[in-house]
Amino acid sequence: MSAAPGGNWRLRAGLGSSDLGTLAAPVSATIAVAVLLGASVLAGGGQGSGAVLWIGIASLSLVAALSAFAIAGVVPLPRLSVLEATAVVAFVLLVLWMGLSVAWSIAPDLSWDYFNRALTYAGLLGIGLFFPVFVRRAPVVFAALLTLAVAAAVVWALAGKIDPSLFEDGFRKARLREPVGYWNTLALLFAFGAPLALWVAARRHHPVARALGAGLLFLIVPAIMLTLSRSGILACVLALIAWIAFAPGRLETLVTQLLAVPVGVAIGQWAVGRPALTDDGQSLTDRAADGRVLGWALALTFFAVVGVALILALVEERRPLTDESRRRALRVIAYVAAGFAVVGLIVFVVRVGNPATWVEDRVDEFQSPELISNDPSRLGSVNSNLRLEWWGEAASAFSDKPALGMGAGTFAVVHRLYRNDETSVTSPHSLLMQFLAEIGIVGTLLAATAALAGLLAAQRAMSRLPDSQRLAGLALLIILVLFGAHSLVDIEWDFLAVCGPAFMALGVMLGGRKPLWLDRFPLLALAPVLVLIPVVLALLLPTLSSNRAESSSEVLFDNPVLALEFANQARALNPTALEPLFARADAEVVLGRSARARAAYLRAVALQPSNPVTWLQLTEFEIAEGELAVARGSWLRLNELDPHDCRVRELGITLELGGTLCGSQ
Repeated sequence: MSAAPGGNWRLRAGLGSSDLGTLAAPVSATIAVAVLLGASVLAGGGQGSGAVLWIGIASLSLVAALSAFAIAGVVPLPRLSVLEATAVVAFVLLVLWMGLSVAWSIAPDLSWDYFNRALTYAGLLGIGLFFPVFVRRAPVVFAALLTLAVAAAVVWALAGKIDPSLFEDGFRKARLREPVGYWNTLALLFAFGAPLALWVAARRHHPVARALGAGLLFLIVPAIMLTLSRSGILACVLALIAWIAFAPGRLETLVTQLLAVPVGVAIGQWAVGRPALTDDGQSLTDRAADGRVLGWALALTFFAVVGVALILALVEERRPLTDESRRRALRVIAYVAAGFAVVGLIVFVVRVGNPATWVEDRVDEFQSPELISNDPSRLGSVNSNLRLEWWGEAASAFSDKPALGMGAGTFAVVHRLYRNDETSVTSPHSLLMQFLAEIGIVGTLLAATAALAGLLAAQRAMSRLPDSQRLAGLALLIILVLFGAHSLVDIEWDFLAVCGPAFMALGVMLGGRKPLWLDRFPLLALAPVLVLIPVVLALLLPTLSSNRAESSSEVLFDNPVLALEFANQARALNPTALEPLFARADAEVVLGRSARARAAYLRAVALQPSNPVTWLQLTEFEIAEGELAVARGSWLRLNELDPHDCRVRELGITLELGGTLCGSQ
């Protein structure tokens, strides 16, 4: 190993000393990161695998190519400290452990999908690690790109509220959720924007940028309120407080927040109070009418906030405040804030009476085993929204299989095995509890090691940054803390829209040391490419299999022979999946070969014997074939696994084994 001669790796890479050669690598790296970041934020919503597949292939291919060039001595590698390397290695081992869990998973197809998601996150982490190798001031550049991506998401989300026809079901569903698809995760993405907006607003000698930062912070506030996400709003508040606590220029920060936040809250409060904007099932006419009013209010107030912020920035630039003036202004703000806090405390005590009784009531409310509504009333509730129930199910699964877990990504099945009601959920809404249930203590310890080492290393990296980059590093560090904390109470791991920026930000923070050159090993440079081949296959095969199974369903009645061929191809592509077996059974039924159809259902049961879905399909098939005596045996096993499913109870009535109709008490 050796250091880059002369400190300019571009000359060693053969890119030349011309402006074009000097700019080629950083411009290309910036474009690549911008595309991946934008695609993650704007197209990475939802829990499907489409965006995950292509972003995963792109990011992992780039990382493999860069690693190969580094081994060949063409480009340098990121230089990592022991702590930084610990975080990266622990995360890679976590990804591999998820992949290994396919071997013992109760639903190996779900575990394979989750493994692919983790591979994508590993690829994005790698992209982040390499970014500082090519781009000077990488934290600043990355923070700017992420700011643009979040700003685009904020504008697009609010546009859908202004014009509900822009989003599917926008006229029916009220809670703001696009472009991510889930309101709590969208709210967290908006919370990411709060420190980024304050960073932009804190940039000295850039009056226009400072004004636009204040404008972005203003837009974030009503947007996050319209998600009706309690945890998202809390995350945003914590981000604002953290910036005041840790960023220099406290007076400017307070002025920006006082300029943007109160008016944002006022407009958000008005919007939340409009049934047409926040209640489900409202008419499109009412939604559009209130949306237009909201649009005008947002536009006029945005330009007013930007205008005032620009004037203040220009005045400060021409007549900078003295240190004494700053201290006096901060004291005044502190006294006013303390006064408001005292008045608020008095009003609170008067309204609630005995504070101890109020706390006890809130604890009882948090533990209430009831779902809360998706209307603005939820903002005043501390109900856990069944999280305690789901965490208990995860704990039960962990106690039954503590070392290995049930298999990555299998909580949708775990929930059916341990639930006490009819609710359906795919995650316990806590990454810690999910990992305990799915990948056991081994995987959870790997995840905890990666998280703690990563956050500590990111904090140390921020402290090493020069002054011109430290605020950008602080914004990224706050984002990482928000992501980790919010993951403890929600399902962020399932959404590329927040995981992509978080893992790339972590990589950017960890990869900021002077890069490391390796001696040339041309033959060994093939290793990353050889590793990439099975990785890409792992990403592609489940999707190809699912597409073939869908094709089988599409041609089932027109050409059952072709449908059977498609089903068999799907099975060959992904032997862990249930979908191809069910498609094969459907084709055999249409072809009049009941025995072969039954064999397909039995193969599904043998593949996933603890999954109630396989027993449900088998029982329904046996009833359809008139084999009621055999179906009773299958139903008994099904009822043992998932007695709270309404369809299971209805089949019990059909088989004269007891049960109730769906929806009946």
